[in-house]
Amino acid sequence: MRGYGYQGGGSVEVPYSAPGFGTAYKAAVRQAVTHVNLQGFGESLPHPDNFCEIDPGVVDEFGLPVLRINMHMQENDRQMLKDMAESAAEMLEAAGGQNIRTYNDPRWASHEVGCARMGTDPKTSVLTPFQQLHDVSNVCVMDASGFPSSGWANPTLTIMALAVRSTDHLLERMRAGDV
Repeated sequence: MRGYGYQGGGSVEVPYSAPGFGTAYKAAVRQAVTHVNLQGFGESLPHPDNFCEIDPGVVDEFGLPVLRINMHMQENDRQMLKDMAESAAEMLEAAGGQNIRTYNDPRWASHEVGCARMGTDPKTSVLTPFQQLHDVSNVCVMDASGFPSSGWANPTLTIMALAVRSTDHLLERMRAGDV
């Protein structure tokens, strides 16, 4: 069957892929083409090979050094991605899916965290537990930089809770005259 569609002021011939009517048409309509994508979220665990540093050889448009991100997938990351792809395929098959193709590439669309780890020891962390720099006490970093990893959920509420906690601590220090 060939049909006609309306496009910008005149009719344009549009070919339809389903048979025209009756039993054949009903059967074709029941075989709809649908694309479904399942994506898993996993946690890349902290590893000494994954870190950020100032790149001494590259500057931005203002002449400031830029950040160099060193991120290397570990065996746990590879196995987790493989497991998520296999689990997604199993779910699609159980739901009646056909022509299932899996991929297990990291998508890098994530919640970036880390780079300024929180902790009590200045040798192993950048921030205090109240998100203040160990080296410069009047600077607070109230975002996800202090997290060593993000788990599987959006970190926004945790960031907000820590910001309130850190602000309360900062206000106490200001009242005491420490800042």
